[in-house]
This record gives sequence, C-alpha cells and structure tokens, in this order.
Amino acid sequence: MQIKHTLSFIFMISALLSTSLVSAKEKFKVCADPLHPPYSSKTDSGFENKIAELFAAQLGQEVEYYWFPQRIGFIRNTLREKLPDSDQYRCDIVMGVPAGYDLLLPTKPYYQSTYVMLIAKNRGLDDIKSAQQLAEMDDQRREKLRIAMFDRGPGTAWIQQNGLLIKAFLTKPCPEITKTIPL
Repeated sequence: MQIKHTLSFIFMISALLSTSLVSAKEKFKVCADPLHPPYSSKTDSGFENKIAELFAAQLGQEVEYYWFPQRIGFIRNTLREKLPDSDQYRCDIVMGVPAGYDLLLPTKPYYQSTYVMLIAKNRGLDDIKSAQQLAEMDDQRREKLRIAMFDRGPGTAWIQQNGLLIKAFLTKPCPEITKTIPL
C-alpha cells in the first residue's frame, strides 16, 4: 500500500500576485523549516525556497525567512504568531503543507511523494518484505515491536490504521536504517 503525501500552497496565488494588495517595499515573509530537504533549508537549496524566490521576484520584494521546525505547533508559532509590540505576524506565507490541511486554506497540490517505512537489519523483522506483512503480523510479534516515528503525517496515519500506533514513539531519524518498505 502506498501513502501519498501531497503538499500545497496555503494562499491564493492570484491574491498574492495582485500589486494592489502587496507593496514592493515590504518583505516577502516566509515561515519555513530550516532543515527539511528537499522542501526547504537554511541554505536556500530546497525547491520551496526556489518557489518563494520566484514569487518574491514577481512582487519586487526580498525573501525574509523565519525559521522554525515544521512539527507540531508550526502554524501556531509561525503564521499565527504576532511579532512583539506589533500587529504584524512572523510571516505571510508557509510554502507547503499537506493537502487537506484544515488549519489553513491551501491551494491545489503541486507535489506528491511516496512514503516508506525503514526497517533496520538483524532486529527480527528481516522476513518482512511488504507493508501488508507488517500489518498482518501475529500478536506475539506485534507485542515485541517498537516503531520510531519522525513526526505525524501519512506514515503515522498508516501505522494508526493498522493498529500499530500503540507500539510507536516519536524520535529523530536513525542513521543505522538499511532497508525500506513502501507503504
């Protein structure tokens, strides 16, 4: 089973490009994750960085980033957070969010990606070759299972739908991982 993650813009492009709404003297304020390749990075190498530069150029503005990890609380701490002693917000735009994200008003999706589950070798799961095998694992093996998740998202939804969420915990990515299984 494949889970597709779709990113989409959170603003209406036509409104953004309307010169009557945006002054050329203003900065194009973007909230982004500083370490979220291939989407965004502090080195401006992400494709969302490039998209932000294109919009800013169309508006005659400079891109100004507010960096914050795109995890739980991202929108609350970026797009919805006012600057101290001001009625201005930290940013005007977040370049990408999952399609159907109900905290915002996204536009049409522009990118799709397939997710995978990574399994370390020699941990008792070398016989698992598909997501279906993992989902249909017997209760005795499930009891010993520990699933590390990077964050909430389509992978987490799959884990929950297949009754494995109780065995999961949030963590950082692990460099030991050597095997992938498409979800």
